[in-house]
Amino acid sequence: SHTGENLQRNGLSMQVNDLVELLDLGVSEGLLLRSEKTTDKVYSFSHDRIEDGAQNFMNELVQNDQHRYQALLFNMGTCLYRRAQSVLGEDWMYFSAAHRLNSIRSSSATCGKDCSGSLLLMKFSRQQEIELAELNLRTAELSLELLAFNAAAEFCRFGIQDLLADQRNDEQSWVAHYELILSLYTVGAESEYSSGHAEEALSYCEKILAREPRDICDFLPAYKVKLNVLNGKIKGSNEQFELSFSLCAKLGYKFPRRKPLQRIVACAALRKVRARYIPTV
Repeated sequence: SHTGENLQRNGLSMQVNDLVELLDLGVSEGLLLRSEKTTDKVYSFSHDRIEDGAQNFMNELVQNDQHRYQALLFNMGTCLYRRAQSVLGEDWMYFSAAHRLNSIRSSSATCGKDCSGSLLLMKFSRQQEIELAELNLRTAELSLELLAFNAAAEFCRFGIQDLLADQRNDEQSWVAHYELILSLYTVGAESEYSSGHAEEALSYCEKILAREPRDICDFLPAYKVKLNVLNGKIKGSNEQFELSFSLCAKLGYKFPRRKPLQRIVACAALRKVRARYIPTV
């Protein structure tokens, strides 16, 4: 961002012009490279060893000043996320932003306190938690496109943790953030299934299918994953049929009362459903 706004967050304060001046000083000293192919300046380390040295400095900051380190991560993550959403944004910025912001949540959840025993100062507002959930969803979707299934599943877990941070259950989230939590659970199910974690995928599907959809088509990806999971189980054929029967009924297909005929008609109906809605099942 080069709009001149103040970058003050949790004890760190710097004007954009001051930041650019410091970065340009790094360029003049040979530590950084500056590219001006676009209207904005883009900086990068001039050598891997210099980047390693900067990382070592960050590691010392982690040990000696956890509060300031978390505030720095927050600034970096937030700026990267805003940049990623702009017309000049690139996909890698989502990953970099998510990594930094999630690391704050991870350290807070793992430690709860810093080395001195004081409570960590880095706390997220409710709006920031929602935005972080959206960031993790977007990053999970990008990971899924890259076939990085384990990474996608992890981003979904972080996103769900962010969305449910101040609630004992997800009831309120389904009301207030229906599309967001549905997408997190759906991408989570697809990622876990593609990673070979059938039970985790099934757990996501159960949480989705236990709800009332605004539109039954919203739940079709969850049905798809659950049907695939059941298809891989030795004793899953009956449950798979019942689920298929239920899905076809919800989509408006009519069935005869006699059980043998129900199975025949349900199979025919399911073929139509697969062809129309979920052809890859």
